[in-house]
Amino acid sequence: MNVRGISYFALHIALLSGVSFSALAQSAPSTVLNEQINLGDTFATMDVVVQSGADGDVTSDALAAGNVISGEAAVASGSVTDSLQVTSGDSQAAATLEGGFIAGAATVSSTSYGNSSLWREYEGDTIGQDTQSGAQITSNATATDTSSDSLAVSAVATANITDLGYNEGDFTTTANQVANAFVAAQAEIDGCCTNETTSATSAAIANSYQSFSSNATAVANVSQFSTGPSITGTTNVDQDETPLLAAASTASANNIVVNNEWGYAQLTGEQSNTSAVSATTTVTLDDWTDSADTSAYGVGNAIILTTIGASTEVFYEQSNTGDISATTSFDGSSNASGAASTAATAVGNAYTGYVCTTCAPGAAGGEISQFNSGTITASGQLNASGAGNVFGSASAIGNTASFTTAPANTGD
Repeated sequence: MNVRGISYFALHIALLSGVSFSALAQSAPSTVLNEQINLGDTFATMDVVVQSGADGDVTSDALAAGNVISGEAAVASGSVTDSLQVTSGDSQAAATLEGGFIAGAATVSSTSYGNSSLWREYEGDTIGQDTQSGAQITSNATATDTSSDSLAVSAVATANITDLGYNEGDFTTTANQVANAFVAAQAEIDGCCTNETTSATSAAIANSYQSFSSNATAVANVSQFSTGPSITGTTNVDQDETPLLAAASTASANNIVVNNEWGYAQLTGEQSNTSAVSATTTVTLDDWTDSADTSAYGVGNAIILTTIGASTEVFYEQSNTGDISATTSFDGSSNASGAASTAATAVGNAYTGYVCTTCAPGAAGGEISQFNSGTITASGQLNASGAGNVFGSASAIGNTASFTTAPANTGD
C-alpha cells in the first residue's frame, strides 16, 4: 500500500528505527486517504541473555502491531487525513532480559497495538479504528536473575490508539474507535538488586485517543466502544534489594486526553464499556532504603480535558456496565526506615475538566452524563517491616466528574 508514494513498509521501518516520517517524504501532502485491513497475526519476540554480565546498558524491546499509519506536515499547513484501520488478527509482543550483572541501565519494553494512528499537524477529518472479535492484543515484559544500576520494565497493550499533535489553527477531528478484543499487558521482575531505581509498569487499554495542541482551537468528536471480554494490566515484582521502587498497573476500557494551550477546546461524543477491567500490582521486596510505591488503577471510561488561558466545554455521555477492579499487594522490609505506600483505585466513569486562567481568562463548562451498573472493587494490602512513613488507600467510585477553573495569580 502506498500513501502518496511512500510505502507502508518504509513507514513501518521508519517507526522502528526512529526515522521521522518527514525524512521519508519529499513534501507534505494536503490530504491523506488511508485504508488498512489486517486479517493476519503479528508476533514479536526478543530474548536477551547476559550470562556473564555487561559493562554498559542493556535493552530488550519488542513491538507488534496490526496496522500503523503516521503523518507529519508543516506547521499550520491545513493538511487533512481520512483514515480507516481494521484488524482481526492477534498482535502479541514479548520482551525478556535474563541474567548477569549489568553495570549500566537495564531496560525491558514490550508494546502491542491492534491499530495505531499518529498524526502531527494533520486535521483528523475522519479517523476510524476497529479491532474485531476474537483478536488478542497482548504484551509481556520480563526481567529475571538480573542485577543492574537501574532497571525499568514496561508492558503496553492497546487495541486502538490515535495520537494527534498540532499548533496554530482551527482543528476539527472526528474519531470512532471500536474494540471487541482481549487486551492484556504484564510486566514482571524476578531478580536480585539495583543500585539506584527499579520501576515496573503495565498498561492495558482498549481504546485510546489523545491530542496535544497549542495556539489553536481544538474541536473533537470522539466515540469509543469497548465490547471485548476483558482488559487486564498486571505487574509483579519479586526483588531482593533496591533503594527506590515504583510498581504500577493500569487497565482502561476507553481513555481520552485532550490538552490545548492558548485556545478553546471542545469535546463531544460517547464512551461505552461492557468489558471486564482489572488492574493488579503485586510486590515482594526484601529491602529498600528510600521509598517503595505500588499502585493499581482500573477504569471503565476516562476523560481528561484541559486548557490554558481559554475556556473548555464538554458535551458527552459515558456508560459502563462492565465490572471494574483494582488490587494491590505489598510485602517487604526496610533496614533504613524507607517509606512505603500502596494505592488501589477503581472507577466506572471519570471526567476531569480543568482550565488554568493564570495568564488569560477562561472557564470549564459543558454537560456530562454518566451511567454505571458495573461492580466497582478496590482492594489493597500492605505489610511493611522496619518502614518509616507508611500509607495505604483504596478507592472504589461508580461515577466521578470534576470541573475546575483555577483562579488567576495562583501559580497553578
